[in-house]
Amino acid sequence: AELGEAEALAALGGALGGGAGGAGAGDGALRGCEGRAGFLAALCGVLAGRGGAGAGAPGVRALAAVCLKNGVARGWRAAGAAERARVRGALLVLLPDEDPVVAEHVALAAAKVARFDFPREWPDVFERVLGGLQAAAGSLAEAQYLLCLNHLLKELASKRLASDKQQFRVVAGGLLQPVLEMWKRAHEAACGRGGGATGAGLERALLLTKCLRRLLVYGFASDARTLALLPLDPGAFVLALQFASALGQPVQAAVPGALEAAGKAQEKLLKLLVELVRVHPWSVGQPSVMGPLLTFLCGAVEQAPAGGAPAAERLLVQSMTSLHAILQCREYRDEPESEAGGGVGGGGG
Repeated sequence: AELGEAEALAALGGALGGGAGGAGAGDGALRGCEGRAGFLAALCGVLAGRGGAGAGAPGVRALAAVCLKNGVARGWRAAGAAERARVRGALLVLLPDEDPVVAEHVALAAAKVARFDFPREWPDVFERVLGGLQAAAGSLAEAQYLLCLNHLLKELASKRLASDKQQFRVVAGGLLQPVLEMWKRAHEAACGRGGGATGAGLERALLLTKCLRRLLVYGFASDARTLALLPLDPGAFVLALQFASALGQPVQAAVPGALEAAGKAQEKLLKLLVELVRVHPWSVGQPSVMGPLLTFLCGAVEQAPAGGAPAAERLLVQSMTSLHAILQCREYRDEPESEAGGGVGGGGG
């Protein structure tokens, strides 16, 4: 018989030590539920608070979210088609959650499902996430939808079959502009006048930089091979440098963790730029981009304070790494023909 929500709830409570046999017996009962028909759908019901009394207890719901993520990873293909459809329909409805542990693991579960089912059985997953982002603008749920988007892109970008890579390029072509617009707005908010960055604003900026990186690095063939520049206004690269510079300015000390968060956001922007040098050298090598980039990096190295704070040290290391990548980039080096084996210069500057 298909596992019901009440039975799943009892097993979860037992695993937390709430059963008559203690936590050990409860763990065994929970393991016995794994792989049974209806288990994943029942977990979604518990997370939605429909499993009866106690379903909203933080410990039970957090454990249900972890079990859902693990259950999808281990047994998604073994679940029946009807159950898979119910879980797909529930995941993005469950995503906005006050418990960050629940939100994190539901987002991871959604990404795992998309790895198996996108685009054939879940073609509208990105449309639904973007719709959730638009509806949740400025709320806690916005950051959670961004977290889900980041996990979705990370999961799909890691697939290695040629057909999967081509499918991800289609996704990237459709998502690049909306993600870029959100990225701009998030950084403008995080780099407000007077160092008015907030923890939530910096979190959004950081997540969107990660999303943008996956789209640009994995969603477009290297321009060193295609000689086709990224479909991106060169001003976006300069904007990234301006944001990186602004994030290096003092932030409000009263905001807990703001300095560390600003340093991470700044570091991610520079890592994005240096990775683009390696993957899309001609897009970054445009004079309107490379000039400001070199000016920023050289200035960061020359003006680095002796015995600086950890954030300053990270900026120095990342700037030197970026300069090294630029100097080593084969496409930027105009090698004599004799050094290139008598053929065309290696990559030609």
